Amino acid sequence: MSRPLPRFCRFLSLMAILGALLLPFAPGGGAWAAETEPMRVLYLEGGPYTNYDGNLYGLLRGLYEAGIVAAPPGKKESRALWDNVAASPAGRLRFLADGYYSANWDEAERGRIRDAILARIREKKDVDLILAMGTWAGVDMAGADIETPVMVLSTSDPYAAGIIQSPLESGRDRVYAMVDPEGLPRQIVFFHKLFPFKRLGVTFDDSPEGRTAAGLDMVEKLAPLLGYEVVSCSGRLDLPDIDEAYRRLLACHRDLADKVDAMYITSSSALEPGRIPALIEPFIRRGIPTFAQNAEDGVRQGILLDMARNDPEEEGRFVARALIQILNGTPPGRAANLFESGIAISLNMDTAKAIGWAPPFSLLLSLDRVYRGGVAYPNR
Repeated sequence: MSRPLPRFCRFLSLMAILGALLLPFAPGGGAWAAETEPMRVLYLEGGPYTNYDGNLYGLLRGLYEAGIVAAPPGKKESRALWDNVAASPAGRLRFLADGYYSANWDEAERGRIRDAILARIREKKDVDLILAMGTWAGVDMAGADIETPVMVLSTSDPYAAGIIQSPLESGRDRVYAMVDPEGLPRQIVFFHKLFPFKRLGVTFDDSPEGRTAAGLDMVEKLAPLLGYEVVSCSGRLDLPDIDEAYRRLLACHRDLADKVDAMYITSSSALEPGRIPALIEPFIRRGIPTFAQNAEDGVRQGILLDMARNDPEEEGRFVARALIQILNGTPPGRAANLFESGIAISLNMDTAKAIGWAPPFSLLLSLDRVYRGGVAYPNR
């Protein structure tokens, strides 16, 4: 007759059985076990953009503060940031020195880079994670037939772009995308409350990704609810030749200034700080209010208003926390991705005066920053 197992042995046996039963449901189960070897990271962007620089800086700063990377980020430019972290000692992450890719807003180069990255993943198998910055990169990497996880940053609407499968959730374990579903509609509603416009001007690059970057689906969805018409100007506006992109965007602005009573300044590679005054001059001359979707430093340069949807660096820090979750075994598609942006309102008083608008007292009380003569004055 067999002897009964000692109590402690019976306990261990029970734990082993329970562990086997529950393993498929564990956050880090299966292919998403916590990383024990350095995760090799690759970076892809559609082209240079100040928000991408801020996102990457915030991401690396967050990882540095958590002890994941050895060196603090330096210059706030994506290539310099990448070169710096790639030269640092690898810890739990290894940023590939030859893993920085930018299409420079060139559609043909975008296709070549996409194919090169996919071939590298399938043949060299030396990439464990892709950081995809912006809608171009997000669409290309999230939709690719690969198993490599991808984290998508800096997209206006990843659901509308097809990067994720529902407004709030990824729907695919290998794909992470940060979402801020209330940011863009909050801007439009706020702008319309101040200026009950009937014809809202919008520009966008004539591509699915360009529509998404401009938030066009949401702008059009809100139109019947708020009672305005969307007046748009589109074409190839995101180009590798920034001078040509600027000329085309300026032509759009001059055309729209005769047709609209408010202008929503959307994302564009031509919105470099030194070019913004000339780009908004047609609207100021006609007394038309302007609102910045994403233009960093745009209000200082003369755009009337913005309501910051998010701070690019803070967004990067948020994604850093999600990346740490992934390192610890959480599938990318289940890492925390709902970013609730704060509300920070900026106003250019010089532009308000130039268009003959006296801001209501209630707005003046709620401002975070006021610009006069190109100088920011905190309002709180």
